[in-house]
Amino acid sequence: LEFMEDGWSVKRLIRRILTSRTWQLSSSVDEAALKADPDGRLLWRFTPQRLEGEAIRDSILFTGGNLDREPVEGSQVLTVALTQPKKQQREIGRRNYFTKDVDPHVTYRSVYLPMARGNILDSMKVFDAPDPNLVIGARKLTTVPSQALFLMNSDLVVDQSASLAGHVLETREGLADQIEFVFLKIFSRQPTEEERKQMSEFFGKETPTSDSWAQAIQALYCSGEFRTIY
Repeated sequence: LEFMEDGWSVKRLIRRILTSRTWQLSSSVDEAALKADPDGRLLWRFTPQRLEGEAIRDSILFTGGNLDREPVEGSQVLTVALTQPKKQQREIGRRNYFTKDVDPHVTYRSVYLPMARGNILDSMKVFDAPDPNLVIGARKLTTVPSQALFLMNSDLVVDQSASLAGHVLETREGLADQIEFVFLKIFSRQPTEEERKQMSEFFGKETPTSDSWAQAIQALYCSGEFRTIY
């Protein structure tokens, strides 16, 4: 009714939703409310949600210090197609031209990535990006082994872990300060005492190196918390 009374203004509807108390609730758990409504049907708190593939990729690049925020002109689909001498060869998939020539190592935002039929980049496909061949009303959210394997082995994750590790060692002195900086960077919160202890035990008595910090950072990227909005 309010939507109608506002003259069917979508902007006013969005503003009304975003400024509502319900929308701005935190994910903090109230034991009494949890017992009465464990599924959150009555919207008594913000239900933690999994990040989409685009946001996961952008977050890894951002925390690694290498996200290019500038808008991208054009598309790799067109750029690669124009390298084909004959127009009839420019169809994606013909003679494998696009799948072998597209560059998956770009650092610009995921919204500008090519979404060619049958050739979605791994960083998108593994985290449930919709199939461009189909009309998708809502994305499926899955938790499968291939996601963990991607975070453990992808060049994207390995490279950004090393990049952030180098930044930590260059800008922070002392293990305690370094641990705090990394948790703030990746999780936007202070580490708990238990997490400080675990990180200290991981490094042991040795002085943290770029390689050891890269391993620790990659472990945080692999955590469920990094891929979840709270």
